[in-house]
Order: sequence, then C-alpha cells, then structure tokens
Amino acid sequence: MELFGSTALDALVEWTRARTNDERLRLAEATLPTLVRLGAGARTIGDRGPRPAETLILYEREGCPFSRRVREALAMLDLDARIKPVPRGSVRHARELIALTGDIEIPVMVDPAMGVVLAGTDAILPHLFQHYGRGHVPLRLRENVTSKLASRLRSGRGQDGRPSIAPSRALELTGYEASPATRLVRETLDELELPYLSRPLAPHSPRRRAYFAEEGTMELPRLEDPAAGITLYGAAAICSYLERTYAFGPERGIDAGAPDERTVPTTQARRATQIEERPR
Repeated sequence: MELFGSTALDALVEWTRARTNDERLRLAEATLPTLVRLGAGARTIGDRGPRPAETLILYEREGCPFSRRVREALAMLDLDARIKPVPRGSVRHARELIALTGDIEIPVMVDPAMGVVLAGTDAILPHLFQHYGRGHVPLRLRENVTSKLASRLRSGRGQDGRPSIAPSRALELTGYEASPATRLVRETLDELELPYLSRPLAPHSPRRRAYFAEEGTMELPRLEDPAAGITLYGAAAICSYLERTYAFGPERGIDAGAPDERTVPTTQARRATQIEERPR
C-alpha cells in the first residue's frame, strides 16, 4: 500500500526532527486523515499526461472534504496550482470567488490555458484526469465518505479564517497532500487566508531528483517567502514563521514562537460571509 512506503518514511523523518512531545503529538494527529484516506495523494501516478500551459488556480479550504479530493488529484498528477484559501469568514478570496462565479461554493478551479472555470469535484476531477492524466478518475477519489471523516478527525483545523496581513508576493509551498507535516502547514495557510503556489512533490514524482540536487536535502515541507527572501524547512519552523509574520492581532495561533534555525535566507539556502462546500 502506498501509505506505508515513502510517505511513512517522510513522516518518520519529520517525527525524529520534532523537538517537543507537543510537536510529535500534532504530527501523529495529522497522520490520521492520511490513514483514513488509504494514502490517496501519497504518490505520483505513472500515467501522467501533458502539463498545463499555464498554472492552475484552485479556490479551496483545507478542511473541506471536496477540496481534499481535488488536492489529492493534483498530488497524484504532479500538478502545480495557485491555491487561494477560502476559510469560513473569508474576505479576500471570497470576493474573488463571487466575482468569478457569482457564488461562494468551493472547490472552484480555473484552467487559464483552456479558458474554463470548473465548479465542484464532479467537474474538476474528470477535467484533470482527461487533460493531464491518462484515464478515468481513480475510484478512491470518487467517494466522499472517508474524506468527510478525515475532516472530522482534524477537529475544525484549517476551517475558520483568522485576521492576517496579506503577503506582497505569493508564498511557495513544496510538499504533498498526504504528508502529515505538509498538512499542518496548509492548515495554517488556510486559516490565515494566505495565497500560495503549491508544488506537489509526492513519492515517485519525477521532480524529486531535481529537488534533491537543488536543495541538498529531501526535507519536506519547504516554504519560500519570495518577498522576504527566506526559505524554511519543516512544519514547526514554517508554522512558527507564518504566525509571527502574517497573523494579525491577539488571535495568533499556538505555533507563534521564537525563530527556528531552519529559517534560511533564500540566497543562502541549500542549493542551497460563510463559504459553502460544493458537493458536486
């Protein structure tokens, strides 16, 4: 089973790097959705098709079970996407969504190269696998029962928006859907409604070798803040940075804390309203 391969190894590496029992507990809890989903989004499939001519755009929410299935598909197909989180209470991206579709339901995907706006998993998933895969939507992505259970297991994390300062340039997150450590980062990004470029790097991704050659490590997740010229590795370092830098006011999350030594200037990095979930 995919879950007990490289994904488990990635999780174990992050676990060993955790400094406190609280960090280890949070990683263990973040593993439960991956177990429930039987590793969906835990590896890149071999039968990928052509790549999009322009980067896809996805309006989603981390805790939304329908959005989860779209993110799993992106990881399986090794597709980058510009993520625009729409947490409950969203202001920034809710306005964009209403202007785009006249509605506030998620998920919604924009494929700029093909000039289409797709609303709901029943439209998004077939589009992705027809144009960027080699066949039908995998069975595990067609059902929503375990995805709903996965959301419940996270007890509302990644659901409700919090005040934040918008970055002047979109952040860049390298990781993948089934990674527990990447999930912790995505939850913080979504709660703060911070847009980011998602670069999936699941096991079997053909881009993993190039990543290792460039970074000198396979540590994931990795976050780059182009405006600040900073690159970070690991969930604890990234979440702490996001809270300190972008969370606004007294509602800063539990991850705000002192800087982590894995916060590295990019130039020195190792080359170093209520938003509704759309059921269909």
